[in-house]
This record gives sequence, structure tokens and C-alpha cells, in this order.
Amino acid sequence: MDRIFVLVLLVMGLVLLLHGIRRIRRNRRLVRDGVRVLGVVAALESRWSSSDGGGGSYTHRPVIEFVAEDGRTRRARSGFASSRTTFIPGRRVPVHYDRDNPSDIFIPAHDGGPTAAATAIGAVLTTLGLSAFVTASRGTPITQLAGGHVFGGTMALLMGGVVLLWGLTGLLSELRVKTGPRSRGVVVGETTSLSSKGATRHHPVVRWTTSGGQVLEAPSGRGRERGRNPVGTEVVVNQHPRDPYRILLGGDPVSGSDVAALLVGALFTGVGCAVLGTSLIG
Repeated sequence: MDRIFVLVLLVMGLVLLLHGIRRIRRNRRLVRDGVRVLGVVAALESRWSSSDGGGGSYTHRPVIEFVAEDGRTRRARSGFASSRTTFIPGRRVPVHYDRDNPSDIFIPAHDGGPTAAATAIGAVLTTLGLSAFVTASRGTPITQLAGGHVFGGTMALLMGGVVLLWGLTGLLSELRVKTGPRSRGVVVGETTSLSSKGATRHHPVVRWTTSGGQVLEAPSGRGRERGRNPVGTEVVVNQHPRDPYRILLGGDPVSGSDVAALLVGALFTGVGCAVLGTSLIG
């Protein structure tokens, strides 16, 4: 039984690790040799994933529309889907695409994070699998390895670290927007998206003039199910310093899911560190 578990763990780790390395190399190739253009989020492909408890959630995959070098308008889907996204329909985003295959795109602010996370998880699982394989080959059951605490503590540390990093990255990214360049804007329209639970979120489309005199227009990254902003409403616009089309409006709170991920990740990380420290030192 131990050997089967170890084999499954090792195979999962190797698949994630090799797939992640392959994606990282592919992303670097598109940045180095591909064509960089400014596209627009044409739509979000939303898919419902049910859970065993009868619930579930939507995951969203952005579809980007852009004009290629040959003058033709192309559409391409991102390789990753997520339960929450800042890629609201109508937002302009930079993309890198393959000249020979324009449907192969890389969105720096979207595809890089999941690839790095999957690669890191694969590396940890592969290391755990190899270590457990050596242990099992010597005839020592995995459950007897420091009372099973080393293995359990490592898994708690892995899960907690991933969730903690996810929440921390999201919060830091939002803080960069909220502390970025600030302008006065006006609501000129509206676009919609679905939340992870399927509720319709209303995103005001805002037009503003930057400090450099450039007139920009983009949907707010924070949508509301109620309390919509009517056209003509004056608002404060906070924009990302490197991605001016990623905006939040003045008064928008930080994401609750990021805060929850940060707290849960910190808890699991702390428990994992405590268990590992007690097992290895004691």
C-alpha cells in the first residue's frame, strides 16, 4: 500500500514539474520571439465545476481579441482558468503571440503565476515522492517516519505555502493598483461578468485623463451585484503603474478571498512548520 501511494505521489509530482517546466520555456519563447500586441478581453468563457457536496463554482477563461501583424483580427483563449479574474470584458491587456500560430498566446499578468505555482508544487511533490520511495524501499512504512509527522507536516507546509502565496500575491497586486497613479474619471458605460457562484457582477466602464494627458477607458476590476454606478457619475480612478488598463475605483475594498487565503495559508504554514520542527528537533 505504501509503495502504491508513493508511486502515485511521485507520478503526480513529475507530471506537474515537467508540465510546468515546459510551460515556462514556452512562455519565455513567446516573450523572446513572439509578437507583443495590445489586445482586448472579448469575453470570458465560464464553466461550472460541481463538487461532491452539491455545491460548486465557476471558473473563467479570458478570450483575447487582437490585430495580428497581417492585419487580421484574431481571437485566442488563455491557457488558464480561475475562479476570480480581473480580466473583465472590455479591458485592454498586453499579450505575446506566436507568429506561426496566433492562437498560442501568453498573457504576462495571468499565465505566469499559475505556471510557477504548478512547477513549485511539482518540485515539492517529486522530492517528497523520491524521499518516500527510498524510505519504503528500505522496508520502513511511511507512517513510521517520525510517527508520520514529517510527512504530514510537509504536506501541511506545502498546502499552506501555496495558499499563502496566492493570497499574498493577490493582495500585493491590488495594493499596487490602489497606490498607483490617481485620476478623476467619469462612468461612461457598463460591462458584466459572473462571480464564482454565478451571480452577475456589474463593472462600470470609466473614462479618465492621465497626468500625461492620455485619455483612457477601461472597466473597473471590482464588480458589484447591487449598487450600480449610473452613467455620468464622477469617480476616482486608481490604475496599475505598469498596466494602466487595470483599475480600481476610489473606495473599492480589497478582495475578501485574498484576505481569507492569506489567513488560511498562514494557519496551515504555521502548523506545518510547528509539526516539522517538533518532529525533526525532537
